[in-house]
Amino acid sequence: MTNYNVHQIRNANKNPVCFNITSFNTVNNVSTKLVVIKTSGNINRQVTATLTVLADGSKLSPYVNLRW
Repeated sequence: MTNYNVHQIRNANKNPVCFNITSFNTVNNVSTKLVVIKTSGNINRQVTATLTVLADGSKLSPYVNLRW
């Protein structure tokens, strides 16, 4: 088995962040058949943040990938 230096062992985690934020609460009259939901219009816009930590506990700078 190969001996690795502690600085060579990393753990990375990708976290998607979506910008399309909708509210689950609406304010309408009872028995209304049509409810309009407003969105931000950013359905396809997403950011992926990659967070990495080394085996000794030190953290690397986040890597942000924009997808427009």
